[in-house]
Amino acid sequence: MKSLTLFKPTKHIQLGHLYEHIYCDRVVEYLFDKNVYASVDYVLDGKMYHGGIIVVEFAAFTQEAENAIKDLLTLRLTINEDTMLNAWNQVESEKQEPFGHSGFETIIAELKELDNLSWQTFDKLDVINLNDVRRQSKPFYISTGKLKRTKSLFIDFYLDTTTVQKKQQLLPLANRLLSVIGLNTQYFLTREMGIYFDDEIMHYDKKSLTYRLKFKTYPELEFSDDELGDAISYVIKELYEGGAFERLCTELQSIPQSLEYWIGPSINWVYDSSYQVVGAKGWKRLATEDNVRELLYGIHVNARFGTRHIELLHDSNRI
Repeated sequence: MKSLTLFKPTKHIQLGHLYEHIYCDRVVEYLFDKNVYASVDYVLDGKMYHGGIIVVEFAAFTQEAENAIKDLLTLRLTINEDTMLNAWNQVESEKQEPFGHSGFETIIAELKELDNLSWQTFDKLDVINLNDVRRQSKPFYISTGKLKRTKSLFIDFYLDTTTVQKKQQLLPLANRLLSVIGLNTQYFLTREMGIYFDDEIMHYDKKSLTYRLKFKTYPELEFSDDELGDAISYVIKELYEGGAFERLCTELQSIPQSLEYWIGPSINWVYDSSYQVVGAKGWKRLATEDNVRELLYGIHVNARFGTRHIELLHDSNRI
């Protein structure tokens, strides 16, 4: 496994927060276009520290992801009004606070200036003393007042009672499969809709297995049922055709005997969602492409946005 940690100081705290979202969105988009997928090939985490530094951590699990590491240092961003407003919506959804600004042109110019600064890498970094950073609030800042009331978006991926009862032995694999689909759906919807991922829950009650994503949103968010359904179907189809599930099976079948193998599925997480404990021998038997396909055809998706319930009927032809 290879990893990369990037640092970039900035005097504009909330503007840096915008930039962190724009950059991470671009990384995910860049890798997705190369058929490199979150959870299977890599994990990514971006943070904006209040003291005035952007930190991005990237860990590669596969050769496909390792090959992309060098590109992340020089990845150039498209910074315009559209990408800026999308990041604005994400940050507003995350913070649930209203923001003020000194003009779109000023924000975009400052974002481009920040983008022109080179990232500092962990291996070459000495010390960044944030006490030396002279922080400024403008041109993008948290304003006074309260944000208009927002709604949460919940998306449930679930296996129905029939599938759960007939395929009990496949529930540990379903756990990992739903996690991969969920994380990539999370990244895609965040980028496409300007919303913020808030939480995930896996629930098993012997009759059904449900994986829930929760998103925070902004006041003006609007979307149709078909738009949401098509986006989720697109993600699953791309994962399937891009080889993500094939590599997932390879990963699970390659788990060594030692429980110290931290990339493998959490024993607690698998147990809580299946009442089963699986070892290396079990994963070799369960993690096959045929079993993945069988589970994919049993996945249903529902959503709730405020009081609006959205039933995204399962259609196997869309996967």
